[in-house]
Amino acid sequence: MKKCIKGVALVLAGILIFAGCGTKPETQENTSGQGTQSEQKEFARGEWVETVYTNEFAELKYEIPEGWVYATDEEIKAVVGQGAEMINESGGTEFSTEQLEQTAVYDMLVQNPVTGTNVQVIFESLKGIPGGTQIDTNIYIETTKNLLTSSGVAEYNFSDTYEVTIGANKYTVLDLEYELWGVSVQQRYCTRRVGDYMTSIIVTDAAGGDIDKVMDSFSGI
Repeated sequence: MKKCIKGVALVLAGILIFAGCGTKPETQENTSGQGTQSEQKEFARGEWVETVYTNEFAELKYEIPEGWVYATDEEIKAVVGQGAEMINESGGTEFSTEQLEQTAVYDMLVQNPVTGTNVQVIFESLKGIPGGTQIDTNIYIETTKNLLTSSGVAEYNFSDTYEVTIGANKYTVLDLEYELWGVSVQQRYCTRRVGDYMTSIIVTDAAGGDIDKVMDSFSGI
C-alpha cells in the first residue's frame, strides 16, 4: 500500500479538523447535511463481501474496479501512522496516531496498485466538540480549506463547492489540486453529516485519471 501514503498524508491534514477534541460515540442521531436531528441511528462500520464494501450507517456501497485492491484494517492503520509521520516531518499540523484513532474511523481504503489512485471512507466524530451540533458540511469544508492552506505543506487550488447525490443522499463536494514533490495531485472531498459523525469520501489521484469514473463505483443502499 506504499503508493497511496503520499496522498493519505495530505488527506489527514485536510480532513481531521477536530483531531483530539472528542471521542468515538457508541450511538448517535441521524441528521441531514445541515446537522438537524431526527431518528436515532446506531453507528456501525462497513463490511466487505468479496469486492463490495457496504456501510448501512452511511447508506453507501462501493464495488472496487477490476484490478484494484482493498486494505485490511492492519494495513489502514499502518498507512495512517505513516501519513501522520509525514505530516509532522513536513512541518504541517501535528497529529499522533492515538489522536487519529480516538477521533476518526478509517472505514475503507481501496487503491489502484498500478497508478496509486485511492479512495477512502472516513467518519470523524463531532461528539463532545463545543458547538458540534452546529457544524454542517459547509462549515466543515471551509475549516478543512483553512487548515490545508495554513499547513504550508503545498499550495492548493480549490474549486467552488457543489452537490452530488449518491443513492438517496446528497454530499457537499470540494475539488482541489496541488503539487507535492514534483507530482500534480487531484483530490475530491465528498462530505455528508450523519448523526455525530462527518462522513467523508476522499479520492486522491496523482496519475491524471478520471475522478468522475472512480466515483461511479459508489451507489446507495
